[in-house]
Amino acid sequence: MAVVGTHSAAAEPAFAEFFEATHGDVFRAVLVVARDWHVAEDATATAYLRAWERWSNVGGYPSPVAWVIRVAMNDSVSFWRRARRLVGELRPNLPGGEPDFPDPDVRAAVDGLPLRQRQAIALRVVLGCDAKETAAILGIAPGTVGVHLSRALAGCRATLTPTNRSTETEGENDG
Repeated sequence: MAVVGTHSAAAEPAFAEFFEATHGDVFRAVLVVARDWHVAEDATATAYLRAWERWSNVGGYPSPVAWVIRVAMNDSVSFWRRARRLVGELRPNLPGGEPDFPDPDVRAAVDGLPLRQRQAIALRVVLGCDAKETAAILGIAPGTVGVHLSRALAGCRATLTPTNRSTETEGENDG
């Protein structure tokens, strides 16, 4: 079965090279946002399929990977919205030992963040995009990216910081 689109046989090597160079990073970023291994796989595959179908256009964009990331993240968000409408709240499916979050506490802290904050973490921390690239992918202002990232990191710090304040203050009062 052939995929019908606006690509040519000459575009195949360029797309294959693009896919090989970017797929792993895109998947990891989408996984942070999707919070489910299977949803991230499906969303990433769908985004690359759409890119392939439109490669004559997408390949000419200043950042084709930004287009793929945005499509994949949007697809994963759409999945969860449909799922909640159909069956209520679902639990994400994350196998243990992922290379991005080997510590389950870090994974839980990021999973507990609102969507935009998870997106900021995925793009800025996991993929290493700058604020301008992240803003373009998310369709928001670069300053807003900084706000979301700052709030995300503060939220993670609050979740991951030990609650030993009571013992610290007791020691200060003893002196």
